[in-house]
Amino acid sequence: MVATAVGGSVELVREGITGHLVAPGSPVALADRLAAVLEDGAGAAAMGAAGRLVAGREYTMDGMIRANEALYERLWKAKGAQAH
Repeated sequence: MVATAVGGSVELVREGITGHLVAPGSPVALADRLAAVLEDGAGAAAMGAAGRLVAGREYTMDGMIRANEALYERLWKAKGAQAH
């Protein structure tokens, strides 16, 4: 995946692992990165596989529930620490 570093793509793309981010408003950088990915089929396949793993782990209903539970637990513990 090649995306501009804006909005949700910053959260979704792990630079060099699941894809690449380029600065917004930089068509030359975007074209260069796309060309590099197209030239490296094995690297592109590896990033695609990594992206599928991350999506399956973090962006499924179960993954989002686990993330929310972990967040609530951290907040609860932090609140408890402040009360003492």
